[in-house]
Amino acid sequence: SLLWSTSGDGSWFIDDKKTIGGSYSIRSPDMSDLEGFYSLAQSNATIVTCTDFSGGSLLLNILAGFTTSSVDFLSISIDGRRVITIVDGTEEFSTVSIQISSGRHVIDFSYNQNYIIPNLSELFPSISDNFFGAGVVWLDNVSITPGPAVADYLPCLIGYCEITLSDECFMKYKLNVTEESLSVELLYNGIGWLGWAISNDGAMEESEAVIGFPVHGSAPQKYYLGGKSTSLVVPMEEDKQTLIDAQVMVFNDPDQTAMKFTKSLQEANEIDIIRGDNSILWAHGTGFGSELSHHSNRGATVLKL
Repeated sequence: SLLWSTSGDGSWFIDDKKTIGGSYSIRSPDMSDLEGFYSLAQSNATIVTCTDFSGGSLLLNILAGFTTSSVDFLSISIDGRRVITIVDGTEEFSTVSIQISSGRHVIDFSYNQNYIIPNLSELFPSISDNFFGAGVVWLDNVSITPGPAVADYLPCLIGYCEITLSDECFMKYKLNVTEESLSVELLYNGIGWLGWAISNDGAMEESEAVIGFPVHGSAPQKYYLGGKSTSLVVPMEEDKQTLIDAQVMVFNDPDQTAMKFTKSLQEANEIDIIRGDNSILWAHGTGFGSELSHHSNRGATVLKL
């Protein structure tokens, strides 16, 4: 069994209204009982692993009963690092698996009501033009299974998973199974171009990129990466510019550049995005303008889908 605690605005509790394969689940508090229906509130359900924990997978089912008028969200954090954010409601329970390393860890399930994240309305337009509302979250079949995990953030189907790329650059992504596509958001705490690429072998050469320049409202484009020189970064042909919901956003106070797009998993004569390990490259420059300059930071990560 797991030892749970609850904190914040209101307490999570045992509930029998929504379950999957059992009699009870854990439910977030009714925030409307707090100081006003439109109040800003956060409530946490927390479990802590022991110091001798050998590592494994956190497995659970989640039902996010957010209303279409809510700006609520559920986040799952490990040791203060958010790994999953769920902003859309679901009609049925979904399964989530998250890898946990050995040792003591604090795992927080945080339900946030009416939270206004900086630039949330532009990053998540589907919920930006609605009024405040209240939702609820149920967690069921929560367990920690020792041994090798299936994957880090598997699957990111019900919400955006998050990866910290650097101290100033972050990525969110979501697998859209029905549409056979991947939605990606990059956020850089500064002003500059943003780049995201998929590679066959983790190398820059012969990889394929999405690059957006710091012009608010502009659309990022797909590029061939022929080498490390900027002269070898070439836009793809017009008929290959197939990104969906692609936009660059530039913010001030604080300075931030965001790029979002949705890309099909498989496109003719392009590198496939697969259900498994994908080699992803990222980079960003600094300064305004619509010309590619040498990157100020770059890196690589593995995207597990």
